[in-house]
Amino acid sequence: MQTNFEDRKFFIKQAINFYKNRGYTLRNDINPILEKAGLATKRSWDDTIRMIDNLSESDINNDIIAKITSEIAQDLMSVILYRDKIAFIYEDLENLDEIHSAINNASTPFNNDYSSIMDKTVDFNCVKIQEDGIDFYLYKSERVLPVKIDLGVYALKSEHLDEDFERVIAYKTIEITAFDMLIFDKNNKRLILSADLASKSPVENLQAQIAKLVRIIRSEVNATNNDSAGQVIKDLGIDLFPCIENLYKEPVGKVKEMAFADDEGVSHRAKVRHGIEDARETAYHTAGAKAADVSVYDIYKAYQKENEVSIGMPWQQFQKDILVVSYAKISCKSHQGFCDIINKLVTFSKKK
Repeated sequence: MQTNFEDRKFFIKQAINFYKNRGYTLRNDINPILEKAGLATKRSWDDTIRMIDNLSESDINNDIIAKITSEIAQDLMSVILYRDKIAFIYEDLENLDEIHSAINNASTPFNNDYSSIMDKTVDFNCVKIQEDGIDFYLYKSERVLPVKIDLGVYALKSEHLDEDFERVIAYKTIEITAFDMLIFDKNNKRLILSADLASKSPVENLQAQIAKLVRIIRSEVNATNNDSAGQVIKDLGIDLFPCIENLYKEPVGKVKEMAFADDEGVSHRAKVRHGIEDARETAYHTAGAKAADVSVYDIYKAYQKENEVSIGMPWQQFQKDILVVSYAKISCKSHQGFCDIINKLVTFSKKK
């Protein structure tokens, strides 16, 4: 971690741009960190960076900058490990220890240089991070994606400033740093393959990233013991389709959006609206569920605004005889939240 005042300021500005490029907001992601450290907040990204830039070194500012640096470093870890991920889950692999050993031998421990996460010129390949008994192996890459950026209301022309706009959003194509992962939970005998930027990437691109992770596993294991590549790991993990209905029936958490079919085979979609916090409480869905069987095939659920899970399939796929879902989209702000979601999905996948 940085110890020099100017280096810390540079790190904070680097982090602000990193969050901006990932589509995060000042209000929800940066300003709470600044406020916690005792610093006033601004309404635009440029003004925020300018404010950090203009801070002169003093005992008070040294303390503020040190607190912000520490908070950002902690939050960065949750960003790269738990937020906006797609996950394939494998259970009870006979060769889990063998795979783990091969990947671990190819890895480098994280050296606590958080700036390496954001610096595109720094190699960050198969870096190992340990959190509460779980090993995360990160693979850093750059992806060119269209992103939504919150410019702040002061990006508006002056004649529109009094019109009560809450956000000003712009779209552009940029290169974003992504962190795909191999995650080993040896206590639960689980392997999770995780691809980053789930909300911003087409599903086929995410699946291609997962396929790369599968190839890495096969390559590393076969380089160790010369086994046949096909025996190392299957392309897909456990079937998560049963989770959809179980997430729907579970009273805990709020369903933000879902797609379902009525008993006549007609598809419907329900979303939260003003005054309704759970899509299961929307008028059409409530009436439909009481009058007929409802088959949910796509669901997005949130728990305490910290942890989110989305799982489902397109309507066309739901019409087929064989219904299988291989992945879930997950976004969490803590290690415990991530573990809770994974445990829930594994439990619900077995509850049919």
